[in-house]
Amino acid sequence: MERAGPAHEPLPRREWQVLGLLCKGARNTSIAQRLGVSPHTVKTHISNIFKKIDVDNRLAAVICARLHNSRNSLKEALGASTDQRSIPRN
Repeated sequence: MERAGPAHEPLPRREWQVLGLLCKGARNTSIAQRLGVSPHTVKTHISNIFKKIDVDNRLAAVICARLHNSRNSLKEALGASTDQRSIPRN
């Protein structure tokens, strides 16, 4: 499904950490323990991630993150700049 609109807002470092743990299948309580925050804070981070990358569930966020990482790996292999840390819309 294509979505039109402005580029995604870059994720702060903490949201990248949360997204990385989501990609590993971690539950909210596990993420909270690992990062030393409350489960409520984790829920807030996940909600913010969903809004910023325009998804509505964990699976979609993980797929989006993996696609983003694959694209960056390809850009690095081709010698292109990968300074942008926002996740592009498909």
